[in-house]
Amino acid sequence: EAPDPEYLSTALSARERDIEKRAAAVEGVEERITARETELDERTKTLEEIERTLTRLQADVEQEQQAAAETIRTIEAREHALAEAEADFETRSAELAGLEQEAEAAEQSRKDEAERVRQAATDLAARERVLAEEQAELARRSEPPAVPTGFLAGLEALASASHQRRSRRDEP
Repeated sequence: EAPDPEYLSTALSARERDIEKRAAAVEGVEERITARETELDERTKTLEEIERTLTRLQADVEQEQQAAAETIRTIEAREHALAEAEADFETRSAELAGLEQEAEAAEQSRKDEAERVRQAATDLAARERVLAEEQAELARRSEPPAVPTGFLAGLEALASASHQRRSRRDEP
């Protein structure tokens, strides 16, 4: 028995509608899959961009860390140099203080010596004055007493007369 054409037509129409519904559902799924793939592609691009950014940031961080380490080494070297300079300064300051003390001692010694020389010169001058006074006194005492001029003239006359007598006696 042959199927009824109207039934076949209805069944075929139902089947076509079912296939259309399924095709529409498949198209909807395909559209959603395409949308998700597009979304996934965008997310992939975003993730790749984030990865590149992270890579750049990591490189920047590494550079900054290296720069910070170099800065720390430079600071440590400067601190070391500063500590050496401070130690040298302290040493030189101590040496300078020693030299200042020596200079002060030398100055004091020079002043003391100058005072000693001044005192010795004063003593010598006083001794020379005393000696000069004593020599003057000695010379005054050693001089014959002052004789009046008339007395000297008389002595000379006597000496002259005595000399004449001797001369006459000695004459033959």
